Amino acid sequence: MDDTTTETGTESVRAEATPIGSRGLKNMGGVISEEYQKELRTLRQRVAVYSEMANDPYLGAALNVLETLMAGIEYRIQPKKGNETNERAIAEAAFVSSCLTGMATSWEDFMSELLTMLTFGFAAMERTFKVGAGGRVVFDDIALRPAETVWEWVYDGDRLVALKQQLTATQVQDTSPTIPMERVYLFRTVSIKNNPEGRSILRRAYIPYVREKHHRDLEAIGHERDATGTPIV
Repeated sequence: MDDTTTETGTESVRAEATPIGSRGLKNMGGVISEEYQKELRTLRQRVAVYSEMANDPYLGAALNVLETLMAGIEYRIQPKKGNETNERAIAEAAFVSSCLTGMATSWEDFMSELLTMLTFGFAAMERTFKVGAGGRVVFDDIALRPAETVWEWVYDGDRLVALKQQLTATQVQDTSPTIPMERVYLFRTVSIKNNPEGRSILRRAYIPYVREKHHRDLEAIGHERDATGTPIV
């Protein structure tokens, strides 16, 4: 291949390396607006509604089954296939395992916090490091940044670069913590349009839940009236 062909090929690759289209995520100043149901438009609204739904006896029981099954899985760090007897590979596997079990948050608590993504659609977890034995860098902690504290997502074009937290109701935006995404593990149930908020597994049950709740309220009112009687003037 001559130089001219090589240069032309390189320019073609460079041209195609820059996206022309977009994922189409509805992002308004860092606030994701993909929900058509007015009661679920904002993240704060969804967190409040899904927290209530998670305490429903039936939905809560279903969530508890999923969380128990997933949290109960035994995780083991092993050398890759073919290196089971390699001493260095065995030592590295033991080191990685010690990193996960030596965090400030226990592995069980880490899994419990991670699984909040089932209820809210995502779990943003910030990682911090420390210098461990032998001068090696290890995890200090991987801690949840709860969905109800996420104020907005910070974008550079289509690229997600950080999240902002609001820790108190009176905290102003300029003083809210901004966490670079390089420090965040973002767990999501789905990643359609690369939406950082995913989608709660309770979302499709929202309309049936609202109707059932309304019917229960009407039924309770009916029982109350039948039990106490209706005054006649």
